Amino acid sequence: MESNRPAFEESFNEVLIQVDLFAHSGTDEHQATVKKLYFSLLGNEEESDRYELNIAVKDYSLMHEDCIIALYNIKLTQFYEQDS
Repeated sequence: MESNRPAFEESFNEVLIQVDLFAHSGTDEHQATVKKLYFSLLGNEEESDRYELNIAVKDYSLMHEDCIIALYNIKLTQFYEQDS
């Protein structure tokens, strides 16, 4: 086991998601606002290219069969590059 990576027992991951749903009066349209906080103990900066965050938005309506309407793949190295 690599010494610069946290052991499985020492790892820490937490995702906090807040979802706000709104119905617009008159138009009958709905809006969802999602705010997400992600906390994780990942190890050294050099290993950040091993991690990515995947978010999928699916439509489960009767006319579709688990239709993915949005898919986001965020590599954590992007945030390290922005920081430096």
